[in-house]
Amino acid sequence: MHVADLKTLFAYHYWANRQVWGCVLQLTDEQFNRDLQYSIGSIQRHCAHIMIVEWFWFSVVTDRLPTDRSQHLKSSDFLTREAIQARWDELE
Repeated sequence: MHVADLKTLFAYHYWANRQVWGCVLQLTDEQFNRDLQYSIGSIQRHCAHIMIVEWFWFSVVTDRLPTDRSQHLKSSDFLTREAIQARWDELE
């Protein structure tokens, strides 16, 4: 795969994340935190999970994954949209 192709994929990935995030920001707090009884629960948990998986993937690829599991990100550390979005922005 060429570098230009990777850049295109990453650009699309972050474009799609921003589209989803635009919808998430329109939810009420109740909607954001409501247990959906699907998969891992609320939209909050899904957003935190996706962001954490992305962090994990980048950490592995860049050989920066902490060996101490207590230093890994947890969804319970990202209970608000602001916390999730701030960390996601750092990743991007």
